[in-house]
Amino acid sequence: MNLVGKIFVFLVFCMSLVFMAFSVMIYATHKNWKDEVMREVAPPNGTVGWAKRLRDANNEYEALDNKKKDLEDQLSAERALRRQLVAKLETEKERLRAKEGQTQQELLVQLDLKKQALTSVAAHHSDMQVLKGDTDKLREQIVVALGEIDDQHGKFLVAQEKAHQANGTAGRLGQRQKQLVGQVTKFKEVLDNNDINPDDPADGSAPKVDGFVIRVAESQDQLFVEISVGADDGLRQGHEMEIFRGGTYLGRAKIVRTTSDRAVGKVDRRTQKGEIRARDKVETLRALDKI
Repeated sequence: MNLVGKIFVFLVFCMSLVFMAFSVMIYATHKNWKDEVMREVAPPNGTVGWAKRLRDANNEYEALDNKKKDLEDQLSAERALRRQLVAKLETEKERLRAKEGQTQQELLVQLDLKKQALTSVAAHHSDMQVLKGDTDKLREQIVVALGEIDDQHGKFLVAQEKAHQANGTAGRLGQRQKQLVGQVTKFKEVLDNNDINPDDPADGSAPKVDGFVIRVAESQDQLFVEISVGADDGLRQGHEMEIFRGGTYLGRAKIVRTTSDRAVGKVDRRTQKGEIRARDKVETLRALDKI
């Protein structure tokens, strides 16, 4: 073998050592990517695989999404309750305004009566001054005054008789007032015993209220709904409520039982247009629907 061959053999040997070093380095830094993705248990000073991380992230996302939906439902319920409270406060405000107007009218009447009384007192005072002057004149003309005194005495007797009659009339009016107060008390007892609110409409129509469905129950092919408004809001047995979801009409329910803040209605199957669920909106039957 000549010198050139020996040189090539040496170069091949050196290159073999270089490639062997590269192979050792590549093997030392090699990762098992399948194990990195599918690993279920974290090794010491390591983490679980990417597949488990993705499942954990998806589970956490689903839990957060469910929590978000629950919070949205609670927010809707709180908004509905707030609308009811606002409606009650508006009704109370209107009642107080009406009472305030009535009180102001009564105050104006009392002020007018007071002015009339002051005018009458002033007139009587003026009359007394005139009478005092007349008395002085009568003392000077006593003979003529005796006849006038007799005439005034007769007028006084007539006025006294009228006063006695007025006192008798006042006594009769007082007795009549007591009778009327007794009758009003009896009427109020009858209204309270029969749970009748005198502020309710005389024709028995339902007041304008709205709420939402709390629970839906089915019994013997009959559908019942429990709603969030009751007797305190003016609902009575026999009133009818309409059920909506958004802008979709779902049907009509007739109130069969009420408590102070709840009511139960029986759904009229003939009017039902879709499935009724909790959180659906309810409101009293519209006047247009009664025609």
